[in-house]
Amino acid sequence: MILAQDTSVKEAWNGKKGYILLAKVGTFKVYFADIHRTAPDMELESEVMTAYMHLLVKNFNKESQGRAIAIDTFEMSSIWKQKRAKVKLHPLDYRYILGIINACNHWTLTHFFTD
Repeated sequence: MILAQDTSVKEAWNGKKGYILLAKVGTFKVYFADIHRTAPDMELESEVMTAYMHLLVKNFNKESQGRAIAIDTFEMSSIWKQKRAKVKLHPLDYRYILGIINACNHWTLTHFFTD
């Protein structure tokens, strides 16, 4: 099984089969083309990071008393630029609020404690 996964990653890094859907993580879809963007010397795709953060938060919420929420990269970058937030949430309903910001091709993780 590991060999098959390794071959798939190598194919994705070579730019093959970009249109094939690899996974659905919540509302996020990860294609071969997104994995291609994880290759060395490539700029990481926001969809991959947002999907991964979604999984981390989902697993954390299963195992922990404190609740967490992740805000997707597009919304968090918009908030960072002081644009009106489209996301509707009550911050005090969560112990942790996470978001990833892309500013000038640089990724930054934001983490808010609401205690």
